[in-house]
Amino acid sequence: MRSIVGGEPYCKQCGYDIDRGESICPRCQFSPRQRGLKIALWLLLAVVVCMSLLIVVPSIGRVLIGVAAVAFMLSFVMLFVSFVATPYRLGSLFLRL
Repeated sequence: MRSIVGGEPYCKQCGYDIDRGESICPRCQFSPRQRGLKIALWLLLAVVVCMSLLIVVPSIGRVLIGVAAVAFMLSFVMLFVSFVATPYRLGSLFLRL
């Protein structure tokens, strides 16, 4: 949910006008942070599957380690992007210190 320069905020998924305090679209329930976190979790699951397959099929170990390394790096990139999409939520991390 980003706002148009000088205009009202809108949902990038469906184009619905939303209030400034909303973190998800009331019309389509789109939340960029939640989507990014889901993708990051799926990538971390791919890392676990690759490492499990490495034990079962060690002959293709180099390929599995490479795929696991790429999936692991992409999961952290997606996590970072999901926090950048909703930067106001980063402030809540420092309130607890």
